[in-house]
Amino acid sequence: MFVSGVLLPIFIGLALLIDEGAPVVFPLLIFFAGMVWALYCRLFADDRPTVKTQLPAHLHRPNEYLPPAQVNPTPVLRAREPNTAEIVQPPSVTEYTTNLLRNRK
Repeated sequence: MFVSGVLLPIFIGLALLIDEGAPVVFPLLIFFAGMVWALYCRLFADDRPTVKTQLPAHLHRPNEYLPPAQVNPTPVLRAREPNTAEIVQPPSVTEYTTNLLRNRK
């Protein structure tokens, strides 16, 4: 389809030189053939790539990406649940400003 786009201006110029529209048919046929080929590939071609990317047998090492198994698993530490009575409320944003205004009077 790209080739037909490149050839179209050339054949339009040729058609203008000979005062006949027949030469324009050639790039249009190429464009149509490209469309049919694209439609065929879209409908019937595999979506998988055709290039095989397998490693040679001496380079293939299964499960090498996993860390070694732990013999002695670490114990799970239990976090102490917080006592909500111990949680200190943060001071108000306006508390400091309010105290300054009280001290002015």
